[in-house]
Amino acid sequence: VDKKTPGPLAITCVSSLREELLLLNPVSVFHHFNDVLVGAAKWFLPSTGLVLHDYNWTVISSSSTNSEHTSVVQNQ
Repeated sequence: VDKKTPGPLAITCVSSLREELLLLNPVSVFHHFNDVLVGAAKWFLPSTGLVLHDYNWTVISSSSTNSEHTSVVQNQ
């Protein structure tokens, strides 16, 4: 991943697939609701017109053993 500018929309990825380099253009969006981070991403493969969609959510909660300094992160 080559990230030269701040912000989630300025990312360029190069992926190695079957010994060929392919250019991927991802776009990611995240929203924060209380302790839940919801994200969506689209990956564009310009050479073939392929578009991949990825949806995820992350829950961040306090640890039951040391809630002041430790958090538990669950990602789906």
